Amino acid sequence: VLSNMAGYWAEKGWDITILTLYQGDAPISYDLHPRVVHLDLLKSTLHKSPRPDRQSMQALRQVFKSLSPSERRVFFRDLVLIVALRHAIRGTNPDAVISFIDVTNVYVLLATQDLHYPVIVSERCDPRQGSLGHDGWDRLRERLYPNARHVVVLDHDSLSFFCEEVRQRARVIPNAALPPRPSRFEIESARKKTGRTLLAMGRLDHGKGFDLLLEAFSRVAPRQPSWSLEIWGLGPLRGSLESLASELGLDGRVRFPGFTKNRDDVMQQADLFVI
Repeated sequence: VLSNMAGYWAEKGWDITILTLYQGDAPISYDLHPRVVHLDLLKSTLHKSPRPDRQSMQALRQVFKSLSPSERRVFFRDLVLIVALRHAIRGTNPDAVISFIDVTNVYVLLATQDLHYPVIVSERCDPRQGSLGHDGWDRLRERLYPNARHVVVLDHDSLSFFCEEVRQRARVIPNAALPPRPSRFEIESARKKTGRTLLAMGRLDHGKGFDLLLEAFSRVAPRQPSWSLEIWGLGPLRGSLESLASELGLDGRVRFPGFTKNRDDVMQQADLFVI
């Protein structure tokens, strides 16, 4: 979604900079518009040799005074990253800052203290699914989200997670569904394949519910021998999902092909898509 948005605005002539936190030298998964500038904090001089300026330290010191002990722990742990992010944002002198994903949103709201840039934070998953992994992060999100100009969520149900102050500045913007690109290779491959394919795609983590999909497929698979299941994507649960598929007796019926940039081509080969 981020790369699509950046490309759309770059095509209009806007100056777009994407800041990533931990990309390093790893390849970018999605192609960026040639006008889009990409900067990664792992490569920044400030991250390697932190020498924060006095203004940054004064702003962050004011924040620190109001934090609870659990908030202070996560704040101190990532202080160098927060300062490096603040420095990078100031360097672009943006008209607006758009942040993606819960913990990164907290980083950005800390880093932009007293900078007076309008910040839009975007929740990309269902916030009701659980905590951010540490009480300090949960408390910081609760504390800082009211400071955002707007909070973007994917559906109206997600709004119920937040307090009234956040809901008043929240906007529901679903993910875009872009029209697929035609692919001659894909059409020819589909004609040659045998059997039928049930397809799922996404990050292999708890929020996507692929464990439920495997259990559901195991109930119908014995009665539908021509069907197989493909789950595309990468993530921390790949090993446990593969083990679950084996425990459910789905050996040879389920594939985990990994990540692909050619989503349209893969989807057009499937007989049924499930999410």
